[in-house]
Amino acid sequence: MERINAGVVRAQQGVPCRFTAQLAQRPGPTDRNWREKRPVDAARQRAGKHCGQVSPACSSTSADELHTVADADAAEAQIESVTTEAAECAAAATARASRSEQARRQAEAERVEADAAATEASELAELKQATIVAAQQEVGDLAHALDQVTAELTAAPSVAEVQNTGTG
Repeated sequence: MERINAGVVRAQQGVPCRFTAQLAQRPGPTDRNWREKRPVDAARQRAGKHCGQVSPACSSTSADELHTVADADAAEAQIESVTTEAAECAAAATARASRSEQARRQAEAERVEADAAATEASELAELKQATIVAAQQEVGDLAHALDQVTAELTAAPSVAEVQNTGTG
């Protein structure tokens, strides 16, 4: 454990790690031919250089992140924020549900009103239809009576002529 901690401390202080130090001490040609023949070694050497440059920054960043994770006040603030957000979402959902229920009730009332209007219109149509049938029946009866009166009037002059010719 002490070796690991010592390595972290050295990395934080800008001291290259053992691997980086070993790579830096290796004699390696810098020409392009060597990189083409040994791409793995060349990549390893470049990675070692980058590791030496990045390790101190990563260590301090990691330490800062670990402090943030372990900070009870930060966790409490996040919990409070999440709780507040959840309460807002719940309130919004409750409001939507309330509006939806109100709209459902209004639609139901309008449906009942429309059904009543349709029933009233249907009854009124049936009544008007019965009135029309009765009026047609009366027109038919009057037409029949008119035909009888017309026939009687047409026959009346003939009867009068017969009576006048028979008495005279």
